[in-house]
Amino acid sequence: MSKKSIQKIETLLQEIKNENSQKKKQSKKLAKKKKQKTESKRLQDLDKKKLKKKTQTMREKLNQNKNKPIYGRIHAKWCGHCTGMKEDWEALRKKTENDMTCIDIEEKHVPKKIPRFNKLVHPNPELKPPSGYPYIFRVVNNQLQEHSGNRDIDTLYNWLHSPINTPEPNPNINNQEENITIRI
Repeated sequence: MSKKSIQKIETLLQEIKNENSQKKKQSKKLAKKKKQKTESKRLQDLDKKKLKKKTQTMREKLNQNKNKPIYGRIHAKWCGHCTGMKEDWEALRKKTENDMTCIDIEEKHVPKKIPRFNKLVHPNPELKPPSGYPYIFRVVNNQLQEHSGNRDIDTLYNWLHSPINTPEPNPNINNQEENITIRI
């Protein structure tokens, strides 16, 4: 064999080694990425399990806190006012967790959750889908009241702990039953 042939063979062997080395590196990178994806997926699954354990259904929450006043909000993720009050709402929830029940209904769940809420709580008047977001309400002694003031934590906390407004009877309306005869 000539020197040139030997050099060509050595060059080819070196190229094969380099290719194999690159393939090993790529294989290691792919294995590392796959391991990272698997670990990330495992962590996401753990987070989902924690959330499932942490989240109560509306029925469970209301049954557990039967004698407590209820307050809540109907909100939308796309609503700037809703996202702007998120921190105050969470602080309010923590501040009132021992003496009140907080219900949070996301806008996309309104058709399903409002009838369920009305069936479980029997508020007067019934809770209806809101015309705007956030819709903040409370139910005390089955009386539903809408909040229309500021949405900061202090205002909301004071409103929640104030007496519920019941409409004053109108003195111009006679509440006595009248017998009316209609002839056809």
